[in-house]
Amino acid sequence: MMVMFEISWLFLTLAGAFCVAGARIFQKIVLSDKKSDAFVFSFFFQLLVAGVFLAYTQLTNTWEFPNLTMVWKNILLMTGLYALGNLFSFKAYKYAEASEASILFSTGTIWSIVTALIFLDEKLSIYQLLGILIVIVGIVITYFEKTGWKFNKGHIFALVSSLFYGVAFTNDVYIISKYQSIASYMFIIFFLPSLATLAFRPRSLSKLGVYFSSFKKTLAVTSSVVLYSFSVIALFTAYKLGGQASIISPIFQTSMIFTVLFGYFFLKEKKRLWQKIVGILFAFGGVLLIVSS
Repeated sequence: MMVMFEISWLFLTLAGAFCVAGARIFQKIVLSDKKSDAFVFSFFFQLLVAGVFLAYTQLTNTWEFPNLTMVWKNILLMTGLYALGNLFSFKAYKYAEASEASILFSTGTIWSIVTALIFLDEKLSIYQLLGILIVIVGIVITYFEKTGWKFNKGHIFALVSSLFYGVAFTNDVYIISKYQSIASYMFIIFFLPSLATLAFRPRSLSKLGVYFSSFKKTLAVTSSVVLYSFSVIALFTAYKLGGQASIISPIFQTSMIFTVLFGYFFLKEKKRLWQKIVGILFAFGGVLLIVSS
């Protein structure tokens, strides 16, 4: 019975990683258009995902508004963490190489693990810690490019963004423990940050038309929203089924494996293929060590 229980949360974590990788491919298709603005898309994307979860709660009659006296501080913290995380991630990509930023973003997992161990009172074995380290090494190998790194403010933005996202995940896990309906909280987690993001640039609303300028672009936006929505619900359902946040977070990073595979087959991204394969093998080995300990 315990084995089936563990397989359930592990399967959902991997399914979420698979879907978020697919969402990233569609997002890349959308953002590859020169007319597409990453800031505008971030606000719009979060708003659409929030709409998916709101519609789900209404169709299934599962809307739930919990006693905010217990979590209102965490919800305010969540809004700020995601809004600032988005803002600093955009700045990171503006000033740093994409490959360098991707490596630094993976440090968010470290913050998720540390905060989960401290605030959620979770425990990890030495083998699980080793497995997590191997996963992170795999991510670094996969995305590393010899670009002659020179530490700049883009790298600082990436590290700060990863800090916000890492802490936000642990904060989300705490709040979700107070909800019966995960979808209700998912609406809040995307709706409030989308408004906070829009507050930085209110004129962004005038640029939304570009995402409906062609059937291909609309389909890519819709696909990314649906896949991402499923990945999020799978991730937090995995926690509800007994997975530890400190373990779910690094395993979820295997989404980079699927991202590389999707990029190879659908976007013909063959650059540094053997290096990526080595990185994937490291990450896969790390996951096996984590779940077998």
